[in-house]
Amino acid sequence: MLRFGGEATRKVQEKKDRWEAAIAGAEREVLEAFLSLPAPQKKVAREVILALVKANAPSASER
Repeated sequence: MLRFGGEATRKVQEKKDRWEAAIAGAEREVLEAFLSLPAPQKKVAREVILALVKANAPSASER
């Protein structure tokens, strides 16, 4: 085992556990569907999501 392998592995697992606990239901279903897509479709989905975020971000005058 690497010198810090056990500690690093434990920290990664803790972060993974927190991430999985925070995502449930519909969000988990969407993420699993996204992960099953081929790379070109993942790129399109990412671009759509980022465009939606940008469109819904408050403008500088609204802040």
